[in-house]
Amino acid sequence: MHCENEKYILTLIYSGDEEYKPAIVNVTLTLTPVGGKINATIQMDNYTVKYSETENIVVNLNNDAFGSVLFEINNTDVSEIVNFTDGNCVFAYTANLNPGEYDLIATYTGNYMYRPISVNSTLKIEKLSSKITVENVTAKAGNVTLFEAKVVDELGNNIKNMNVNFSLNENLIGSNKTNSDGIVRLYYKLPASLYEKQYNIIARSTATETVLNSTGYATLKLKQLKTRVMVPDISTIPSKYITITATVVDEFNNSVTKGNITFKKDNTTIATVEVDNGYAKYQYESNYETASLSYIYANYVGDWKYSNSKGNGTYK
Repeated sequence: MHCENEKYILTLIYSGDEEYKPAIVNVTLTLTPVGGKINATIQMDNYTVKYSETENIVVNLNNDAFGSVLFEINNTDVSEIVNFTDGNCVFAYTANLNPGEYDLIATYTGNYMYRPISVNSTLKIEKLSSKITVENVTAKAGNVTLFEAKVVDELGNNIKNMNVNFSLNENLIGSNKTNSDGIVRLYYKLPASLYEKQYNIIARSTATETVLNSTGYATLKLKQLKTRVMVPDISTIPSKYITITATVVDEFNNSVTKGNITFKKDNTTIATVEVDNGYAKYQYESNYETASLSYIYANYVGDWKYSNSKGNGTYK
């Protein structure tokens, strides 16, 4: 039987006979190696492990060594006493310290042949990598829009309370933190001025004490906006010039920024003018003509962003 103690208790039991009674005697047996105790050969590698992962830390001693080893990190015990035989001691360590470099110490307690001895090495705990998945978005300029992403570490675990910044084509639009499911949501009102059909959504997570940052990409596609044309009624005395106007807004009451309006009086086309910041105006010569009630029509022609629409007012 292997034992790290130098002394053993031997129990001798006499069963007795017709003349003598049974008896029990305990004696101490002390093992002493020839030439006295010697130093064991001990070796332990440096280790690199990811945070929260488990790594087998191995201490190699002489093949005939046996006993126990205590493991320490920065002079703090991290294991129960680990017993071993045949010169190999294995400790399954789960990295629960913050990432960084630490002193790893293994102390062999010795036995009747070998003196106690320690060995030092370096334990490096690395941050886990992360992955961020961003949802594609289809929306309309000028509307409040939901941006959403999910962050997990390399082990597939959801990451909670991780800050994520959202950008459109590298322009920061806001940030928020992930919930317990690793999901982050940002509600953002898209500028009415956006005029590209699609934009890059870029989500960047901020590194934590235990997890590295990461970047994810998705696409924002803009849909066409409905529009509305408003033409004020005109009531005027006969004059040399008449001014007609129209206002064009989108479905969120933002002024349209592009497009043309064709003005008509009844069935007669008067002019086509460009819309400037949601407003179109045209002045034409009437030569003091008088007329009964008639209609002014404004036909707006937009583009991929703004739909076509019509409006009318009265003239008398």
